[in-house]
Amino acid sequence: MSEGVVREWVRLFKSERENIHDEERSGRRPLVTDELVQKIDGKVREN
Repeated sequence: MSEGVVREWVRLFKSERENIHDEERSGRRPLVTDELVQKIDGKVREN
């Protein structure tokens, strides 16, 4: 992780941020959902 990225996170946490999770935003939904991760995890553990 670059120093610039770390500085940005520090700035965000000092001003308003309370967690590391991305905020909801408009646009295309993520392709990988929690449900998909659970399904894949289940299939992997079956084998």
